[in-house]
Amino acid sequence: MKKLALLLVAALALPACAEMSGAQKGALVGAGTGAAAGAIIGSQVKGNRSGHAGTGAVIGALGGAAAGALIGDAMEQKKPAAPQQGGVLQPVPPPGQPAASPPPPTQASVTVPGQYAGDPTRGQFVNGTPYQLKVYVDVDPPRESSAPYLTMSPNDVLPANLDVGAHRVVAIATRDTQLGPRTVGRSDRQLRIDVRAPGWELRFTDGDFR
Repeated sequence: MKKLALLLVAALALPACAEMSGAQKGALVGAGTGAAAGAIIGSQVKGNRSGHAGTGAVIGALGGAAAGALIGDAMEQKKPAAPQQGGVLQPVPPPGQPAASPPPPTQASVTVPGQYAGDPTRGQFVNGTPYQLKVYVDVDPPRESSAPYLTMSPNDVLPANLDVGAHRVVAIATRDTQLGPRTVGRSDRQLRIDVRAPGWELRFTDGDFR
């Protein structure tokens, strides 16, 4: 009977080691061990009757299974967790640290006509009079209904861009009175833009409107 019990324990213990959780392994081993121990104890009671051996085996199996399941589950929980494979931990920036801003986009340079020093098409009108001037370029104000090229207050200096060549410049001077603006005079001049010159300037004086 003792040899049979030991063989039963070995037979139950071997398959318990394959693909089972700790609780299942503990229950199976505990059941086998308890059954063997119960059978041995039962066979020694009351004249080695077979009935007592079977009863002892059943009781031992139940008790051993319960105890083995508890012990196996406790041992399973104490096992360290297996490290995760395949993942790469990325550093996390500390809280409150702003993320790096992307670089500003590259801005293309813009070329504006007349921006270079010495450009012959770049020049200025100068009002050296105490009058308001309405300046017309390449138009005849009395014959054409058009807005002035520019309007100048006394002592104004206004930049302008004119192409190379000859231009007709007409300026009408007015002065404010209590009865409204009155015409002082008219200036009709030729302005020639020389391509070899570093720029140009046209100055209006009081004598231009007499």
